[in-house]
Amino acid sequence: MIKKIIYPILGLIIIIVLMQLSYEIFINLLKHKRPCIEGCSGSFKNFLMIYTWFWFILSMLTGYLIAAKKASHKLIMILVLIFVISTFIVNWYASTYGYGLNLSY
Repeated sequence: MIKKIIYPILGLIIIIVLMQLSYEIFINLLKHKRPCIEGCSGSFKNFLMIYTWFWFILSMLTGYLIAAKKASHKLIMILVLIFVISTFIVNWYASTYGYGLNLSY
């Protein structure tokens, strides 16, 4: 019973750590640009909020399914791969196109 509480929390922590690490890796090793350094557009910020909450809720749901022994390792690896790829795409967009949408002087 305690696993059904702890695993969703661990899933959330893992997603938060992966988000932070992907941000740092993207900035320091790949692009050397900071996403949204000059401010992002409102619609992109809304997308980021929905994107973040989607992954938080999905990670907690996956943690619960792991505790209930209803999730396979294949599902977990697929979700992590999709998360890493989508986070890379979001960081790339934010560092190249996302910030410029707000700068119409």
